[in-house]
Amino acid sequence: MSSAVRLFVGSRKGAWTLTSDTARQAWTLEGPQFLGHIVNHVVADPRDGRTVLMAAKTGHLGPTIFRSSDGGRSWACSSAPTGARPGTASPASTIIRCIPGGSPRTRAPRTAPC
Repeated sequence: MSSAVRLFVGSRKGAWTLTSDTARQAWTLEGPQFLGHIVNHVVADPRDGRTVLMAAKTGHLGPTIFRSSDGGRSWACSSAPTGARPGTASPASTIIRCIPGGSPRTRAPRTAPC
């Protein structure tokens, strides 16, 4: 038997979460979250299943990583610094994706460890 699935969708207008039933026949839509902000990436941390990370560009904070420890119900700014590109003093204009537990030495350009 199949298990339920959570699908996180990021867009230029915010983020949404779709959750299936166990048969994956019916879906519920939650959101939008961060309405009006650019959400480039949303990913669940496979290490615990409850932490969700979001790479977004907000009008007031710029490129930011948000973290949820309750499966995406509430969000806070991550404590990881996101303002500077690795090896430079200039700020990044966009964070494309975040890697749960990622190392700065192994990440691709414009990614952030979370």
